[in-house]
Amino acid sequence: MKKIISLFIIACVAFTGCDRFLLDDIAKVPIKRQDILLTKAQAEMIPSTTSFSFDFLRELSASEKSNVNLFMSPFSLQTALSMAAAGAVGQTQEEIYTTISYDNYSVNDVNNLYKTLIPRLKNVDNTTQIGIANSLWSKETAKILPSFKSMMNDYYDASTHTIDENFSTEVNRWVKKETKGMINSFQMPDKAEAAILNALYFKGLWTDQFEKRDNIVDTFYNYDGSKPKISFMTQKELSYPAYGGESFMSLSIPYGNGAYRITIMLPDEGKTVDDVIAELDADIWGKCYTAAKVSANIWIPKFETEYTISSIAMLGILKKMGINQAFTNYADFSQMAELSLKITDVLQKSIIKIDENGTEAATVTGVAFGPTSAGPPVGLLEFKVDHPFVYFISEISTGTILFAGVQKTF
Repeated sequence: MKKIISLFIIACVAFTGCDRFLLDDIAKVPIKRQDILLTKAQAEMIPSTTSFSFDFLRELSASEKSNVNLFMSPFSLQTALSMAAAGAVGQTQEEIYTTISYDNYSVNDVNNLYKTLIPRLKNVDNTTQIGIANSLWSKETAKILPSFKSMMNDYYDASTHTIDENFSTEVNRWVKKETKGMINSFQMPDKAEAAILNALYFKGLWTDQFEKRDNIVDTFYNYDGSKPKISFMTQKELSYPAYGGESFMSLSIPYGNGAYRITIMLPDEGKTVDDVIAELDADIWGKCYTAAKVSANIWIPKFETEYTISSIAMLGILKKMGINQAFTNYADFSQMAELSLKITDVLQKSIIKIDENGTEAATVTGVAFGPTSAGPPVGLLEFKVDHPFVYFISEISTGTILFAGVQKTF
């Protein structure tokens, strides 16, 4: 009978700007933005990644209390689950791929997509720092398969590390280093004997900088009907892509040379963020991305949101979306290790801060493995974000969504 261990997979995502900017960052001359070039097959996979982002956000929103602000990284979660799926076979793998919208693709297809995206996401904007680091950690007793180590290195550029009884301490040191201190620690299961980590770091400025002197204190209309006074950043007559859906108006605001941007979806009068989330799909996202630019006066709140998806909540959502066998004694991760494994925990913790300089955010996703037992408007757009809204941070040429949030209250 196979020996049994615990394996822990973490995807750490840090997206940062604001007060951490240095003078040499600001002084850089932006290179011209260029599209990330994908093969035809890879380009056809991108809508699948988008679909997962929206499907998960819908399930998360439906499972949470109505007045709670949400913030998470679908990219982080999807990366962690993709790496786990690469070590699975049969029904275990099929359920994971179906849930993360890769059911029509092979392991090689998925791995090759990340092999392409990881280095190219780093280099599309020289004024935006983005670092992506992956690593595979294991004790000598873990017996991770050499073929799995090679796969993680070849496709995810993952370094390998031997760990001892200081497993949690060493991993947290790596997390802190790769996220530039944005994430200092993440609670590891006590019995974990191996780990896969994915770290994503982003640092950038608004393309069109906001000025503190232009800030205005005004009313925000919270989801629960309360009306606090908050600080809005404002700018006038800027040209940004805008799209009007059935229930919302969206505006996309760029960072750096325009390779990355935040898309804010503001519900129409009489509509709610729930209506917006229900409407979202890959086709709508594509229309937001190809929307014509309009001249807009904008009011955006300064805010900071922290949100954690507990393992209980996450497992409930993933089970509802279709992952089941991976959480049972019938799980098959035999392409990962000689040891019998099942997923015991999945959780994510995220934080975002938006101010005059830019956006700062971080996400940590953990997947723990334990033993098995035997349309644009006309004229000047007034885009005042003074009631609950949905927002996404993404790369423009592929539409890859790094972060997603729903801001309901201040």
